[in-house]
Amino acid sequence: MTTNQAGAYRARDAGCLRTRDVEMNAVYKVLITPLGPLGPAGRKNKEERIAMTRCVLCLMLLVAVAAFALPARAQDVGIVLSQSTLTGAAGNTLTFDASLTNLSTGTIFLNGDSFTTTSTSLTLNDNPFLINAPLSLSAGATSGLFAIFTITIPQGLAPGVYSLNDFTILGGPSGTDFTVLGSTTFTVDVVSPVPEPATLILVGTGLLGLGIKRRLSKGVNVGDAQVNIKT
Repeated sequence: MTTNQAGAYRARDAGCLRTRDVEMNAVYKVLITPLGPLGPAGRKNKEERIAMTRCVLCLMLLVAVAAFALPARAQDVGIVLSQSTLTGAAGNTLTFDASLTNLSTGTIFLNGDSFTTTSTSLTLNDNPFLINAPLSLSAGATSGLFAIFTITIPQGLAPGVYSLNDFTILGGPSGTDFTVLGSTTFTVDVVSPVPEPATLILVGTGLLGLGIKRRLSKGVNVGDAQVNIKT
C-alpha cells in the first residue's frame, strides 16, 4: 500500500466517522432535546446521549411492530366434547363423543384432522371422525353428537392422568383446504385394572378347596417320616 493510498483510507474513515456523528447528533436533537436536560447539571457525555438515542429508537420500533401485529385468528369450528375426561384401565378403548358448530359466516368443509397425545403409548384412532363427521357445515350450523375418535390404552401403561392431549379439525371454504378450523383438548385417566368377577370367584374357590383339603388330612409321624391319612 502506498503512502497516498494509506492517507486516502484514513481520510475516508475519518469522513465516515464524522458523517455518523452528524447523523446521530441530528437524531439526538430531534428525539432527546425535547425531553429536557439530562442529569442534574444538564450535561452528559456524548456516549450516554447516543445510547439514549438508540434506546428511544428501539422503543419506537417495538411500538410499531406491536401496532401492526395481527391478532390471533378465532376458531371457525367449535368442538364440544360430551366428556373431556374419560377413565379406563390398560387394555381399554375409550370413545370420545363431540358436536361441531360452524362459527364462521360461510360454509366450511371438514377435510381432515390432526392430533397429539402427551404419551406416545396412547393410540388415537380418528376413523370415527372420518366416517361420522359431516362433509361440510353451513354458517351457524351444528352437527349432532357423534363419536369423533377413540383412545386405546396399552397394556403396561402406568396409571396416571394424561392431560393436554389435542384433537384438531382441518378444512376450509373448499374441499381441498387443510387449514386449522378448530381444536379441543382432552384427558385420559388411566387407573389400575380391577379383577373381573369370574377371576375373583376362581381364586376364592381355590382357596376354599385348599382349606377343606387341609382339614380332611391329618399328619402322623412315623420315625422321621410323615404319613398323611385321609379320614
